[in-house]
Amino acid sequence: MERTLLEATSGNMLGDALYYTHDLNGALAAYRSAAALIENARRSEREAPHPQADDPRYLEALGLIYWGEGGLLSDTDRNTEADRALTRSTSMLERSIDYGSNDRTERLLQSVRLQHALVLSSLGRHARAIALGEASLANREQRLKQQPGDRERHRDLAVGLRPLGDIYLAARRPGAACASFGRAASIWQSIDHGWGIETFDRDVELKLLNERTVTCAMHR
Repeated sequence: MERTLLEATSGNMLGDALYYTHDLNGALAAYRSAAALIENARRSEREAPHPQADDPRYLEALGLIYWGEGGLLSDTDRNTEADRALTRSTSMLERSIDYGSNDRTERLLQSVRLQHALVLSSLGRHARAIALGEASLANREQRLKQQPGDRERHRDLAVGLRPLGDIYLAARRPGAACASFGRAASIWQSIDHGWGIETFDRDVELKLLNERTVTCAMHR
């Protein structure tokens, strides 16, 4: 199991590296090869005297790999395939959490759900996209209530509100979109006052949020 996980994790990291250097075909092949390593091991485990096919380590690793695959497919407008990959990712992570929740896996699952919601939105499945996006947001709110002094949980909520606003806009609900963008801006202001905003968030996330706020105002 350790060998399989090491090889699959290395393959997933290779996929990420190829993705960020714009070798998308190579990245997709790396992700799928990494997933196949674990899936083959799980098939073998089912025939063992003490099967470990559903070991949470296998499940979480697969959830991460299928998330990377789904994100790449989404970025290349292969959204039907992305839908399938992200559905697999969600299934793996939910089953992993059934064995015992932890903050890392919960955060990963909410990121996958939001990515999946954006894919469903692009496919015109707006009701399902909104339901999934709102479920992700509700989880982020619940986690923040559990630790209200945690900067990263404030950030998780702010980061989730911006794409949810995009999903509302695509569904022609500008009022809900503007409210989502406005709430995100308010949370970022609180983060700035309490901890400061990192350069990446200021240059990327806040820039996107400001652009969306202008777009939202035009659609009202």
